[in-house]
Amino acid sequence: MNGVCNKLNYENCFAVSNTGREGGLAMLWNSETNVQVKSFSKHHIDVEIQMEMVDRFGAQGSMVTQK
Repeated sequence: MNGVCNKLNYENCFAVSNTGREGGLAMLWNSETNVQVKSFSKHHIDVEIQMEMVDRFGAQGSMVTQK
């Protein structure tokens, strides 16, 4: 995942590895953004984000699969 992070010109990356044939998750960001991972699983990444001149806020990314 670090290779993808570098190719896309992001300085930081947090990845949840894939399980079997499932794809996995990743969150990428640059150094001017402070990201703190609160929790994660193979289906979500929950973070707190703080940027200069902006109040702190939360974000959650999730993946839903159909079988």
